[in-house]
Amino acid sequence: MKFDFNAEIMKTAYSQIGLAPINTAEHYQLASHLGFNSIKGDVRITKDNKLAMCHDAGITLDENGRIGKFDKDNCLPFLDLTYDYVMGLEYSAEYETMGHYAKVCDFETFVRICKEYGKIVYITLRDNKIKELVAETFRIVRKYNMENHCVINSFTLETLQEASKYTDEIPLSNVFEKGVVLTKEMVDGVIPFKHGIVNLFFCDHEKTKEFWEASIDAIEYARQNDVQVHVAILRKYSDYCWLTDRGVQGFQLARPCLPYTRTDIQFAVNVKDGKASFENILGSDRMTADITTSDGIVLVTNIRNNGSSYGYDDALPLLWLNKLPFDICVNCKENKNCRICFEDNSIKLDTNGKDGIYYVNVNI
Repeated sequence: MKFDFNAEIMKTAYSQIGLAPINTAEHYQLASHLGFNSIKGDVRITKDNKLAMCHDAGITLDENGRIGKFDKDNCLPFLDLTYDYVMGLEYSAEYETMGHYAKVCDFETFVRICKEYGKIVYITLRDNKIKELVAETFRIVRKYNMENHCVINSFTLETLQEASKYTDEIPLSNVFEKGVVLTKEMVDGVIPFKHGIVNLFFCDHEKTKEFWEASIDAIEYARQNDVQVHVAILRKYSDYCWLTDRGVQGFQLARPCLPYTRTDIQFAVNVKDGKASFENILGSDRMTADITTSDGIVLVTNIRNNGSSYGYDDALPLLWLNKLPFDICVNCKENKNCRICFEDNSIKLDTNGKDGIYYVNVNI
């Protein structure tokens, strides 16, 4: 189903939302659990014309040969790297409970993750070898039938104009550098696109209102010409409310700051004759855990994905529980006095020694 831009606000998980190293499959999968309708990633083309997820123009390696903080004066230019070399690189950040060094994600895996979780592919095409970049992007998007679940974003009109040769259905978004005040001339650049978007980069959120007021005439001009106004990158819920009231229809979010209500992990613990089993998994058919019981206390430990198709063996649910604010609750018709909490990397269920099926919900 195509995203209806006129019916709801697009909430996009920004590519640096901070759940795992950026540009990794782990990051995109974790972000997909949060209730965003769109996941953003930055796409670059390698020396041999293949696509990988990379935000910066180059890659800086630490003393162990892993990807560290980008340093423009000490980096390997991405365009000089082959696809196989990039795919072999690990990120230096372990993110505590992840238990492994995440690798760079290729574009095709990013699209597969979005398709699996029903998310819109929101990509920023980084502007090198534009014809080859756009052609390969559309080949992969069409391979997974994601044309109706895609937004293409770029800092240059040249890339968007090249993309418009392939489709007039995919929304094309022109994002502007931080602190740039929108003008009518900038809006004119996206009016020819059937689904044009101008994306204002309000990074200093103490100045959000100042930027908005300076852009107000051009924003009204955009509305008159059916050009949507989106904002990147949002950190404050108060800014979200303020801008939504003024007609902004899309946001890139730097962290999960909005009040999501989706249950992201659901499972049941079946206690019978004092023994417990982990079952009835609704949130992920690949999630599993170890269970022990003692004196009416059930411990759910080693929470993990089982048989991931993305090439990593993962403790991602555990990482997710350690990184994000959440509420946890339990329901059991046989035992109304059961209690549950998350403690020492484990879910601790107090059954008071009663058998029953205990339904566990974890909510953002």
